[in-house]
Amino acid sequence: MTTVLPGSMSSPVNLRISVLQLLVVLLLPQAVVVFATPSDTQFDRLMTSLNTAPFEERQEFASLALSRLAEAYLTEAEQARSDSREERSGTRQRWSSSVEHFVNRLLLLKSDIDMGLGVTFGTSSARDVVIEAGGQSVMLSYPRPREQLAFEQGLLESFCRSRACETLSPSDVPRLPERPVVDVRPGWTFATDRIECRHRGLTLVFAEREYSDRLRQFCSKALREAEVLSSELRKLVQFGMVIEWDALAIRQTANPAEQVVELNSARDSIPLGLPTLLGYPKLLSLLQPWLQAQLEQQAITLSLKAVDFGWSTSSAVPAATTARLRR
Repeated sequence: MTTVLPGSMSSPVNLRISVLQLLVVLLLPQAVVVFATPSDTQFDRLMTSLNTAPFEERQEFASLALSRLAEAYLTEAEQARSDSREERSGTRQRWSSSVEHFVNRLLLLKSDIDMGLGVTFGTSSARDVVIEAGGQSVMLSYPRPREQLAFEQGLLESFCRSRACETLSPSDVPRLPERPVVDVRPGWTFATDRIECRHRGLTLVFAEREYSDRLRQFCSKALREAEVLSSELRKLVQFGMVIEWDALAIRQTANPAEQVVELNSARDSIPLGLPTLLGYPKLLSLLQPWLQAQLEQQAITLSLKAVDFGWSTSSAVPAATTARLRR
């Protein structure tokens, strides 16, 4: 379920890419839904209460929020377009066009909700509030992160002018449903000279005779991250993002627990937790045929030998700051 905003790394402001990161819901088979503890602000409690409110109130809030969000991103796009003319920057021009395409998607969804499309509210694993309607999900992430709280407060004040929202307390309403995190359960094959783990046509082959906890953990993490990456890329493409395989890379951020995926030469990027793929750059490269097949919704069988991407029973996870696809 994701929405993405184009080009946070090359845009004139440090945009939160999470808004292109939440626009379609795909709960795959062979997956476990894991829930985190939700946050507890007045804004979150308002969103939760709306799930049991009359449709007209849910419709009104969703329409207001999407309208404000579209205005904010359109302002950034117009500024980027103006800067691109002054600086003759093709990167900013492309980024501006991508954002305008995203804004059009927001406005179309708003129009559908105004016409009666059902709407509910949830939260992402990053605690962002999510509007869900018609199989689509939009994360309410303001383009300038430092202004996120002001954005939420503005929505709260506008919506609550004619309502007693101040009476909401943690005990008044149920918790917001947390956005699910996909946890892949690999299939296993044990032979005299190898052990294999597999998921959706992707098989990792280990020249091992004994099943170990380290091997189990590696398989689960690697296959889960491959699934997460393919799912996110598929959603981004559906909403107009250009994926350039030669430029696809995973980079470490200043926070050891966070990585970003660069999607193309314009350095459009999304934040994703992919520490295993980051630690094994050759594995990311070898995954390309499988990732492409997932994007094109084509069946594929791909078998990768662990020795080819640098895994061994005794080796520690390699330290890496960048993993990149190579042809």
